[in-house]
Amino acid sequence: MRIPRLSLAKLMIVVGLAALNLAAIRVLHDYNSEILLGVALAGLALQVALFQFLHSRGRRRAFWAGFLVSCLMAISTFIWAMLFPEVFGLSRTGVLHITPGSPLYSVWHGYEGFVFERIIRRFLFDPRANLEFDRDSALGNLLIACLRAVVWFLPQLLIALVGGLLASLIRRPLPVRARSASE
Repeated sequence: MRIPRLSLAKLMIVVGLAALNLAAIRVLHDYNSEILLGVALAGLALQVALFQFLHSRGRRRAFWAGFLVSCLMAISTFIWAMLFPEVFGLSRTGVLHITPGSPLYSVWHGYEGFVFERIIRRFLFDPRANLEFDRDSALGNLLIACLRAVVWFLPQLLIALVGGLLASLIRRPLPVRARSASE
């Protein structure tokens, strides 16, 4: 088996991308860890899609273009929702009030509540499951964070796949060139 050769320039690109990813993770974690959980897997999918878009042709390229656009749209709706949530607060007179957030927050928050109440809580917090980890430990927190990242990622992936499939179906075939008189 032949080992693929990796040039120094390609290796530098890989190291640069890894550095950019780690910097983005650090900034998002310091700013809002909820946004980090929601866009981490989708960001990786975007990078893979961009690489595939640059190295493909025809219907495959149309699929990846649609995937990229749809995934960016889904990520932007998630970020918008997390930047403008419903906020509980007290007025100057001490009255509790709710500041209305973005309607996207209601959609994303409702989706998360539905998935956790109807699916994950039934399996993860069931006493009959006899899971061998403490939910308050570092391992338990890591498992919960990974589950939340996957839950946030699934609708974004679905939207991106639908966008990619629609783009590949819409793509018109290239026009057939008229044969020249010399042929």
